[in-house]
Amino acid sequence: MNPHNRHVAGYIRYNEAVKIICLFNYSPHDAYLTWFAIKEKGLDMNIIMIDLISGDNLIIGQDHEYIKLKAYQVMVLQEA
Repeated sequence: MNPHNRHVAGYIRYNEAVKIICLFNYSPHDAYLTWFAIKEKGLDMNIIMIDLISGDNLIIGQDHEYIKLKAYQVMVLQEA
């Protein structure tokens, strides 16, 4: 996965039933990741993703919208 941000590493693991997206901010500052990085891997807009670490729900947005990762934050997202 190409997160389009040099401070964020990301990868995707999936099978027929489950798709997991892992995001890692290696910066001491907040980092932003465009939803395009997620959508270019086959997920559509308006799909609800659950962060398995925080329990937060995120809805995949438009390409000009962003996921905000706090300093050194890790997200493990799974399709709801």
